[in-house]
Amino acid sequence: SSDLYSPSTGSSSFPTTFLLGTNILTLSSSIGSNSSATNSVSKFFVESFILLLLVGVLDRLAHMFDWYWAIGGYDSLLHFLGGALVATFFCWFFFFSGVFSPENRSFKQFLLISILGVVFVAVLWEVYELWLGEAESQGLEYSFDTTLDFIMDTLGGIAACLYAYLKEIRHVQS
Repeated sequence: SSDLYSPSTGSSSFPTTFLLGTNILTLSSSIGSNSSATNSVSKFFVESFILLLLVGVLDRLAHMFDWYWAIGGYDSLLHFLGGALVATFFCWFFFFSGVFSPENRSFKQFLLISILGVVFVAVLWEVYELWLGEAESQGLEYSFDTTLDFIMDTLGGIAACLYAYLKEIRHVQS
């Protein structure tokens, strides 16, 4: 709606339109909303928060008990879950938070937002590790490990993208 305040819905909105590629994106701030949509968004946010806690606990345990070095594949598991966490956040923020109201809510959009978010955070994370000196950029092992990390981050992001899109489909059908 073009009104800044709609008495019939009890909500106010301040839309600003951006051109994103060939899609139009509306940034809006809304007060008051559909109860069913709010419950769906809240549930998705809670599920994302639970995933955050899981990743945090598993990472803490790994550092306490040296699981990253003692258990083969543990690092890959955490990268998968981390990629899922990042993609879940980006999907929630872009599609479910109410900050953005994209007109195109296709699987392609969900996948694009998920992958871009995961790649952005994964690259920043690798730079952070290099800056801290936790990773040595010399040698074949670093290249292999970093490539595997990116692959697992991306696979986790795709899994979260599928989950978020299925939530979208369920929401639209209800």
